[in-house]
Order: sequence, then C-alpha cells, then structure tokens
Amino acid sequence: MQEKTMEKASVVVKYGGTWKTSADGDYVYVYEGGDTTAMRVVKGIAYERFVEKLYRIINKDASEYDLEMEVLIHCRNMPATRMKICNDTGLEFFLDEAGGSANGFFPLCVTFVPYSHRCVC
Repeated sequence: MQEKTMEKASVVVKYGGTWKTSADGDYVYVYEGGDTTAMRVVKGIAYERFVEKLYRIINKDASEYDLEMEVLIHCRNMPATRMKICNDTGLEFFLDEAGGSANGFFPLCVTFVPYSHRCVC
C-alpha cells in the first residue's frame, strides 16, 4: 500500500495485556492489564511499516515475538466483536475509524505471541 496522503491518524495502543470475556457468556470483551501508549501515523501507511514502528514504540524484539493486533468493533444491534489486523486492508479500515468513536478512540490492542505461533488471517 502506498502512502497516498499526508493525513495523519492518532492511535491509542494497549499492549502486554490479555483479552477477557464476561463470566455470564455474553461475549463482552475487555482487554485487561498491560500498558498504554499512543502514536501518530500517516493514513495509508503500509502494514509492514506500521508493524516496524509499533515494535520500536513498545520496545519489543521482533525476532522473539510476533504482535497480534486486534481492535474491538461495535456494530449496532450486534454484540461487539474482535477484529484482527494483519494486512493492509484491515489496517486501512482501522486507521480510518481509529478516532471515530463518540466515546473517544478505538484502542489497538496488541498481544505478544511467541514467534512460532504467528497470526494467520
């Protein structure tokens, strides 16, 4: 994907935590624990460049861990669902919507996965 525009997106990044669901089975997802940071990127950034920047910002070794990136998507009249971001298309959608919530930002939630367990989309 080419960086076609200089328009920037603000991204809130939660990392090092774990996903939890509600005990009653209603599929209410919460990303608990870890740390939070923020970054600004050019909309249209390539997925690979975005991941490289993310590794630097959260100070994680790319040779030891893969980053599993997910965002919680809320749709009208449907339970919230987790969406994996693992290619240019998913990243483009996320960056277009990242600051579009009426309640603030949609955080990008990053889980560290040992390199042998890569995300397959």
